[in-house]
Amino acid sequence: MKIVVCGLKMVGRSHVQQQIDFFHEAIKMTNMVVGFDLVCEEDFTPPLEHFIDQIYQAKEDAAKEGREFPLYLHCGETNDRDHT
Repeated sequence: MKIVVCGLKMVGRSHVQQQIDFFHEAIKMTNMVVGFDLVCEEDFTPPLEHFIDQIYQAKEDAAKEGREFPLYLHCGETNDRDHT
């Protein structure tokens, strides 16, 4: 089993930062953690760009420790069948 740590965009930047911090700690303890994602429906949550500085900082922090910060980002989540 592998784990992708997720930050909920709808909860906000502080939550996302907590999840990024968790990722940095968890990856030191287990090889089950393989990456990070930002999730939630796109219709009413901040776009990925709202968190871009946090993502870049997480990548820099991981690089300082000789690791990567693998991202599994995706866009277009919606429950609106008419959303195009």
